[in-house]
Amino acid sequence: SQGAIVEKYHDGAVAENVAKTKILPGIDMYFTQILPILITGIFAVAMTNRL
Repeated sequence: SQGAIVEKYHDGAVAENVAKTKILPGIDMYFTQILPILITGIFAVAMTNRL
């Protein structure tokens, strides 16, 4: 029935939200640490390609 489908979808959405709230802080910390390195790396590659 349609009710069961909606319920299953709702459970999946809840599980997804739980995963997001648990994983996102770790991803945020990871990105704030690695982003400057990434930008520097991309910039360095761009500069060496220009020469």
